[in-house]
Order: sequence, then C-alpha cells, then structure tokens
Amino acid sequence: MDQRINANMHVMTSPARSSASTHSPIQLSSNARVVLEKRYLRRGLDGKPAETPEEMFDRVARTIAEPEARYGGDVSALREQFYSLLTNLQFFPNSPTFTGAGTPLGQLAACFVLPITDDMGRDSRGIFSTLRAAALIQQTGGGNGFSFSRLRPRGDRVHTSAGVATGPVGFLRVYDTAFGEVAQGGCLLPATLVFTGNGLLRLDEIADVQKPGWQAHTLQVATDEGWRSSPRAFNNGVAPILRIHTREGVSLAGTPEHRVKVMTDEGPRWRTLEELEPGDWIMVQLGQHCGQIQSLRQPTKGHGNQVMPQLPSVLDEDLAFFMGCLVGDGFVAAQQDDHRVGVSVSHTSYLMSEMPLLLERLFGVPVHVQQKPDDRSVTLVMDNRAVKDFLSLNALTKARSRDASVPRLIRQSPPEIVGAFLRGLFEADGSLSNGYPNFTTTSPRLAEEVATLLIGLGCPVHLRSVTPGVTHYGKNAVYHVRITSTVGLQAWRNSVGCDPRSRFAVSMAWESDLRRESSYVLPHARYWLQPVLDAITLEQVDARGRGINFRSREPRLRRTLLRYLRGDRELTRSGYDSMFQRYADFADHAMPPKDQWFVQVAGVEAQGESLTLDLEVDDNHTYLAYGMVTHNTRRGANMGVLRVDHPDIFDFIRCKEKEGNVSNFNISVGATDAFMHAVENDEDFELVNPRDGKVWRVVRAREIFNEIVKFAHHNGEPGLLFLDAANRQNPVPHLYELEATNPCGEQYLGPYENCCLGSINLAQFVTDDDKMDWERLRQAIELSTHFLDNVVDANKYVPAVPELSEAAHRARRIGLGIMGLGDTMYRLGVRYGSHAGEDFAGQVMEFVRYHAMKTSIDLARTRGAFSAIKGSLYDPEHLRWTPPVPLEVFTHDWGRPKLDWSEIVAGIKKYGIRNAAQTTVAPTGTIATVAGVESYGCEPVFALAYTRHVNDQGKDLQLDYVSPLFERALKQAKVDEATRKSIFDKVMLTGTCQDIDAVPEKIRDTFVVASDIMPEEHVRMQAAMQAFVDNSLSKTINFPETAAADDVSKAYLLAWKLGCKGITVYVAGSRDQVVLETKETADAARKVATVEPEPYAKKPRPRAVNGATYEIATPLGKAYVTINRNGDEQPFEVFCNVGKAGSDTAAVSEAIGRLISFALRMPSPLTPTERLQEIVDQLGGIGGGRPMGFGLQRVRSLPDGIAQALSEDLGTVRQHASRIEEADTKQLQLFKIGDLCPECGQASFVNEEGCRKCYSCGHSEC
Repeated sequence: MDQRINANMHVMTSPARSSASTHSPIQLSSNARVVLEKRYLRRGLDGKPAETPEEMFDRVARTIAEPEARYGGDVSALREQFYSLLTNLQFFPNSPTFTGAGTPLGQLAACFVLPITDDMGRDSRGIFSTLRAAALIQQTGGGNGFSFSRLRPRGDRVHTSAGVATGPVGFLRVYDTAFGEVAQGGCLLPATLVFTGNGLLRLDEIADVQKPGWQAHTLQVATDEGWRSSPRAFNNGVAPILRIHTREGVSLAGTPEHRVKVMTDEGPRWRTLEELEPGDWIMVQLGQHCGQIQSLRQPTKGHGNQVMPQLPSVLDEDLAFFMGCLVGDGFVAAQQDDHRVGVSVSHTSYLMSEMPLLLERLFGVPVHVQQKPDDRSVTLVMDNRAVKDFLSLNALTKARSRDASVPRLIRQSPPEIVGAFLRGLFEADGSLSNGYPNFTTTSPRLAEEVATLLIGLGCPVHLRSVTPGVTHYGKNAVYHVRITSTVGLQAWRNSVGCDPRSRFAVSMAWESDLRRESSYVLPHARYWLQPVLDAITLEQVDARGRGINFRSREPRLRRTLLRYLRGDRELTRSGYDSMFQRYADFADHAMPPKDQWFVQVAGVEAQGESLTLDLEVDDNHTYLAYGMVTHNTRRGANMGVLRVDHPDIFDFIRCKEKEGNVSNFNISVGATDAFMHAVENDEDFELVNPRDGKVWRVVRAREIFNEIVKFAHHNGEPGLLFLDAANRQNPVPHLYELEATNPCGEQYLGPYENCCLGSINLAQFVTDDDKMDWERLRQAIELSTHFLDNVVDANKYVPAVPELSEAAHRARRIGLGIMGLGDTMYRLGVRYGSHAGEDFAGQVMEFVRYHAMKTSIDLARTRGAFSAIKGSLYDPEHLRWTPPVPLEVFTHDWGRPKLDWSEIVAGIKKYGIRNAAQTTVAPTGTIATVAGVESYGCEPVFALAYTRHVNDQGKDLQLDYVSPLFERALKQAKVDEATRKSIFDKVMLTGTCQDIDAVPEKIRDTFVVASDIMPEEHVRMQAAMQAFVDNSLSKTINFPETAAADDVSKAYLLAWKLGCKGITVYVAGSRDQVVLETKETADAARKVATVEPEPYAKKPRPRAVNGATYEIATPLGKAYVTINRNGDEQPFEVFCNVGKAGSDTAAVSEAIGRLISFALRMPSPLTPTERLQEIVDQLGGIGGGRPMGFGLQRVRSLPDGIAQALSEDLGTVRQHASRIEEADTKQLQLFKIGDLCPECGQASFVNEEGCRKCYSCGHSEC
C-alpha cells in the first residue's frame, strides 16, 4: 500500500496534536507551505489536510524518537530535540520519511539495490526472484537499482536448455516491461471515463492506443483530494481483465492489480480488483465535472449560390438542450444527399410551442412539422445542408438508437452546459419514478455516459438493464438511469432541472420520506460514528468492570448511535444528516462524508483480455474512473548498471536509442580503472564473459568510450560510474563488491541495502554578519546523525522481502548530506567553481563527515557497532580505514575549528562505529523548497530570477521571483531602487547577472548561476566534496548548447582522475533536439491527416519538393522550421518542430505548421508568397511569458520565432520587430531555462542533482 494514499491519512493520534499544539508556528515561506501541504501533509476523507505543518513535523519526530526506548533513552526529550531540528529547518530527512512516518505502511526508504545472478529460478537472487522482490518494493513507492553485469552475454550457450542466452539488455527490457505493467498500479479499459480539466474523457481520448508505453502530456485530473496534475499516460498493451459489477449498476473493468479505494471500519483502504469481494463498498467522488466553453467549427459553402444561415459559434445551453433532445428522440439523415435533421416532441409537451422557437434562434432556417397517423408526437424537421454539415463537422450527430452516445464536445463542456444537455435528454426519453427522474435508452454506452455525467454533477444514480421480453417488447435490452436519494434529487434540481411547464416539474417539489430512504448508504458505521460515541461517553460508574452502566452527556444520541453500531439499522446519508442537524456533538465529532458516495460490489468476473491504459498522477496518485476512486500507474524509478567489460556493452549503451524504449530505467555504465587507463592510452580492451571469465572479444577502449560520450552528449544517458573508486572505499568488502547505485546515482549499495538519507540546511548556519556558525552546525550534524540511525530501526521496510530489513541492520548505512551550499556561498562572498569555492565546499564536507563519524562512534559506545564490523574496513582489531584528505591543501580560513582525525581513529579502535557509511549528498528537490533555500543539494543556484506560477482560486498568477540574496546584496552595495529594477528586468530574461554592467563587480563575481560555471569547474567542485563523502554525490555537470562531444569526454576523464565515483552530464537543450530516437515519431507525426472530401480540394503534394530548414531559439527550445517550395518557387508547405515528439510543445508547433501549409495549398486570389507574408504579419510580435534577447534578436514567443524564420526565407525585413533600445546595445547571452514543466507548463523544468525539477511551481520528480 502506498504511503502517500489518503486511506491512512485521516487518523491522527492525540499525542501528536497535544505536543505540536504547544509550539509556535513554523517560519515557512508561502511557497514552502504550498509544497509541504501538497506533498507531505496527511489528508482526511474530504481531501483536506488532516494535520498542520507543526503536527506533521511532530508526527515524524515522534516516530523516529520511538526506537530510543529499546536503548534505554529518553524518548520524550529526543522527540522534542528532533522536532526542534526539523522545525528550525536545520535538517530534513528524505521525502519517504515525511510521508511514511506514523502510517501503517511505515516505509521510510526511497530506494534499494537488488542483486541479479545468472539464474532463472533456483537462486533466491536469480533473475525472476529479484523481479518479484522489485515489484513488491515498487508497490510501496520505492525505487530500485540493479547491476545486470553477472548475466551471460546475448548468444552465449545455455547448456541446460541447449538454447542461447537473451543477454542483460533483453532482461533489462523484461524488467522495464514488468515495472510498467505491475510495479506501481494496474490499468483500465480504453473506454473508461475519467474526470479531467478538459471534461469527461475516455482513456483512449487521452492516450494513443497505437503507441505502447509512456506518453507525455499535460492534464489536470480530478481526485478525491482535489485536482492534480497528470504528466503522462501509459499504454499497457493487452492484458487479462476483471470486471467489477455493483448493486448500483456502475461497473469498472481493468487488470487484476488495479486498485480502488474501499471503505472499512478503520476508514478508506486500497484494494486490488482481484481482492474485491461481494459486499465491499467502493468510494465514489461526486460533483467533480469540469470543462470549458467549446468553440464550434463552421461549414463552408457547397456552391456559390448557397445561402448560409447564422450558426452558433460556441456550444451554449440552448444548443446543448437541443442536442439532448436530438440524441434522445431525434435523427440526422444518414444519406449524403439527404440534409434533414429532426426531433420528435410529444403532443402534451410544452416543447410543442418552444421547440420551433428554439430552432429559429439556433439555426434560423425553416422548420417543417411532420405528423404520423395515430402517433401522439410530431417531428420537427429542418432540411438544410448547412445545418447538417454544421452538426457533422462538430460531431454533434445522432447515431442509431443502440449506438447513441453523448457527443464529446458536450462531455468537455462546463457543468451548466452538461446540465442543459441532460435536461433535453430527459425531456426526450425520460420519465418519473416515484418522484425521481429516470432516463431510458437502448444504448449501453449512452446509459453509462449519462450515469457518469450525473455523478459528475453530484447525483447518486442507479443503472439497470432489462432484457427483451421481461417487462418490454423489442429485440434490444433497455437501460434505465434513475436518480436516487434526496442528495441526488437536490443535485438534479440544481444542475439539471426543468421548465416549470415540464412533466418533471413534479420532481422539483417532491419530498421524499427520509425515514425510509436506503439508496445512499454510509457503510461501516463505526468509522463515521465511533468518534461521536467516544466524545459523548463519560466514565463507567458501576465499578464492577462489566461495561454496563455508562454515563453520557447525550443519552438519546448514544442510544441512536448504538443501534447503528450494533447493526440494528443501516446508516444512510439522510440518517447522518438528521443527527448532524439535531445534535451539536454529532456535528463536532462525526467523520464528514462530504461528497463521497459508495457503491457495493455485487460480483467480480473474468472478462478475457483487452488493451489497457492508465494515467500517472502527481502527489496522491489517484484519479476518478466513472467517479470511482482508483489508484494510478506510477512510473517506477530504477537504475540499470552494466560493467564496461561486459560483451553486451554496446547494446546496453544504445538500448534507449529509440524514444520510449526502457522508459522505466535510468542507465549507467560501470567503468573500471583498467578501462579508463586504456582509454587514456588508446589501447585495446577485453570484453569478458561473466559466466566463465573468458575473453569474448577485444575492442579499442576508445570505441566504447566514444559511444558512451556520444549518447550522453545527445540526451544525458548513460551515466558513468567509476566502480573501482567506489570499491576502494567500500566499508564492507568482505560482504560484497559494490556494483550498482540507487536510481539517482549517488548511493552505492550492496544487495538489498536501502537509502537512509537526510540533508543539513547549511543556509541556517550563516550568522547575521555573514559568517559560519560552526558550533551550531556541529550540534545539528550530531543530532541529524542520531536521527538517521534511528530511522534504520523505525523503518518497516517491505515485510514481504525480509532481506531488506536484514541488510539494513547488518551495515546500518546512513547518508547525511547538505543542501543550500549555493545560498551559503552567496552569503559568504565565495564564488561557486572558484578555487576558494572548492576549498569551502571541501571544508564543509570534511566538517560534516568528521562529526557524523564522531557521533556514530558515540552511538557504537552506547548501542553497539554495526553487526558486520568484523572483517570490514572499520574492524577495530584490523583497522584498514584511513582518514580522508583534501585534493589540495586548504588555503582559506572561514573560522572552522580544527579537526583531529586521530580521535576518530582512536574511537573506532575502542568502540567500533555504529554506521558502515555515514555521508551522501542526495537530491533535495522538494525538501529544499520546503526549507526555503535557493540551491538544491550541492548544486549552484540555477537562476537569479524567473517567473513562478501560483494557482489562485483557479486562476494562474505569474509572479516574478528574484533571489532575495541577490536583492539583499544589491541593497548592501547601495544600488538605488531604479537601477535595481532595471537589473531585475534584465536578469529575468537570462537568469544571470554576468553581462549587466550596473551590477557591482564583486557581486557579479559571487552571484554566479549554473550556466556561468564552466564544466571543469563543476567537476572540480564535485571532486572537492567527494574527497570527504564516503558514498557519492548527486550532481549534474551542465554544458551549454554549444558543447561538443569532446567537451563531455574531457569532463569524464577529469572526473575519473580527480577521484569522483560517478558523473552525470546534461547538455542544455539536448532533450529538445530533433535526434535519432525521435525520427520515427516525427515522421509519423508529419503524415498528412486524412480528411473527408470537400467540394474543392487543396493542391495535391508532389512526390518530391525542395526546401530549406531554419533553426531559431525560442523560449520553448530550438525551433526547426522547414519551408518547402513547388516548381514555381512558391512556398508550398511548412513543417515546425520544437521539443520532443509526443510533447505538448511538439503538438502546438506541428499544429502551426499544418495550418500554415493548409493556407498555402488552398485556392486563394493571393499568391502563396503573399499569403505567407500575411501569416508572418499575423504571427510576428505575439508575446509570451518569457521573451528572449534584445532588439532585432528578440524572440517574444514560439509563434514569433516561427514568423522570424518564415520572414528570413521570404527575404523580407521584419516590420513587427521591436525598436532597438539605444541605451543598451550589448547583446546578452541568452539563458535556456529548461523543458516544459508537466504541472505548470512553464519552460523551467531543469536537470539538477541527477533529477528534474521545476523552478516555477516547485514540481519535482524526486
């Protein structure tokens, strides 16, 4: 069960509330509070936070302090110390500790490393045994790292089967496919209806059924905790299916492992479809429909004499009502030359007079009345080609009755439009059943869509089917959708309603008998009512302990509650509401149902196999399927490693060449010193079969190295791990050789070991006079080390994989790191990347390592050393560990106390050490945002200014963010306000202050950002810290877009020579380029869409055309604009490519190109050149949120950039260019912020710390 689910988050123990309530509010920034509430606070059943930030921190402090009891310590005192450490923002553990502490799941580790041996079933560490363990871990939200290096190469003989081996890359793909399908969620049928920000959509309207695997998109989806972002969809392929039937008629079909939220006595819990049993109650979230007003396409004249009516331009309530009548009891002629559209109206309906008026308002064409003999209705018919074409063009048509459906534009419209459609539908095919509206149809799809739309409007419903010959005549089953319960009737009145003259007017005044209502059950009454009973019950007075005589301050309420709790009667929503209105104690203490409704499982049946799809959803990982609360598929975080001397190394390096391949893994090559020496000397290198140790083949080392560099330069993968450097500091070589890391690459781990990580916030230890407070830092390091050691004991791991707990306790690895290094260096006036910067970073990490080890020795004295210490580097009897030394002698003095490493050596010899490893610098994306620092982990600040997006009551507010430290420095330098504003405007464009003369030179020298730092400086900073980190660091070496592959090669060699244990590079814009892996996707996307024949046709495309492609930088990445010309040298078509194929940016750019091409190829009195110039004039000058450059080089937006490329091709001068600012002729170097964020859509999604995060909204993939 996922630790982040709502199910475990509504119950708070009283100690947490009482303790946290005694503390003052924590000093958090507004952005930090938003992120903290979104990611870490437990939520109640109503989706709202069930704890304050103070209570959250106390929950974590309490849970991590509890293991102190087993060592005889003072739990209460330590809890208070941990609480102070956290709330003073001095130290944060990794995110799973915040989300898992104090929950039934109790999983506090983010990632694990699992072993893989060359065995198919006999070995517990074999290929498929490990796959099972990995799947169990991923179901808890954890990630995994693997080394595939022990698997025999592809093509090697398998003697037991007389076959040949698949090889490590083949099994890497097996793992990748398995994780995509089962690791962290199941999938549903393509027709499943989902509530999104774009309306009620089918999954196959969100995901491409032809494209397997993950598909990026930007989408908001409704959950039981409010709206969340969905960054991608998943095509799971064909899989076995189970269908869940409910007594209310609502059903759901998906893979057996797909989870839904069910109600229990303890509250909501997740259960897979295969675990559901008859009688279980599934949670449904009511009232979540959302949509936008839909614009409508207009038909063109069929011939020159055709008279065109004035047709609606948007889908409004009048048109929606008409569509409801049309779908319910109307027709659109099927024959192409038959232009009739008609609706039938009963003689007794008020629509006999109103429908003709409505048709006149909507279409303004003649209406004919047709009357069939002995028929109690008339048909109002319009015979107009334009009207029929208009409806067909917008897919507002009517299929035959059995195949009728709700038009997609209706499903994507706002609630008031949906309500008008349903109002018309009920008028056409509805009836009354004991005062409740009922809709009848022979179309199962229409019934399902209507029921789901009603759920989206807040109406509980009952859906039933009647087979032919039971209660009706005919050949087809009939489906009834009936509004149920007082809640449903009131929601129908508010959202659908009827005309006072309608036969449904009875429903508007109907009063149901609340005492007999049973259609809206609140199952498991104990969950809802027990808190009330506990609150009103007083102490027992009979003193005999028989529990007979209880006092209550509300005896009548108590008797009522006991009837429900004993099961004498069923708790319904009307019964709940009655007690809520009558008793103040009930209102104060009962669990609130809000907009939850529950449907009861009637049965589960296998339904063969089908294509299955799913969504990934940020934060709470849920979405609503037919209103039912379901758990999404989550893309697992995994690392795949292969040694460089494996025969399949070339296949491994290229395994992600095609986009979408191995999408659930990061990959890294494990390089050895022997390989790096061979590269340096351009020597041969042996590839060895791990099965028998024999040489498989010999290649030039640089051939492998160049391939690694080529792909890393091209998209950042594979990473490079230096295995020998890691194993030289492996504290337990007698247990294992280090072969793999966690998914982010900073933590080398042995088999089954986990990441137990936390980070010191260095910025909190800078004094008001900009000096380091080393004493307070020492105290925080000691307490943080104690905290992480307690996490080892408090973690529940994954009980189904006992090896995880055993490995954790055997070596007790922890990883204390830092965050806010860049902030601290700003305050101290130290330039990141300078020699002084290397010196300072090295001194800080030495100080952290020293006091972490000192504390670990103290813990060993009182608790004992880690159990595997005998034979390790730290074995007191044969101590092989030696104190770390800096790469270069420290030459700067920041007032740091001297460190006596001989005391550490003496302490280990006397007491041993508690933790086999003590330090790691891990990614800090989310925790750094909550801590309020500008720089993550050990990275420099990425930008001094940018635009941050804030959601304010549904509106997107763009707030300009400027580094407070940068602003403070300018004020201290006495830069006046007007100059500061001018500086901020320029920094907002580039992110850096380096080319702005108005910034004092000393400030320019100190306030560098990631793009100002040379790659070599990045590497040297990493190496300076690595010297004092016994695990590794998560850091990205950023290269500019102009970097060549040779630049990456030099960085790799330098990192190895300086003793780094790994390196990750990122070339700006490399993920936006039109590169090899996107060629197939791009070619497919360029195919001209098939359109229905029109009365006139666009020019056909010749088999071959000539053209030119222009490259231009835009705020959303490099744009490649291709203009092709025909034989007359006239522009004929335009292709626009920006961003990765399949992304929203690519879709928008492709759409612009298609529209331009369409305009060029259609008949027109203007020549194509003249038309293209008109298009340039329209697109040029369109502004966006982040313009780039100045003067003639200014690019305001993607459309403006495309216009510039078209203008260059035409050989014309841009008339729309902004005037050159004479006062500033120096061209600033443009600063590429990043990719599009899947949550806020801003181009500020950057690679840092081996992770991706957004500077605009705080979204992080870590």
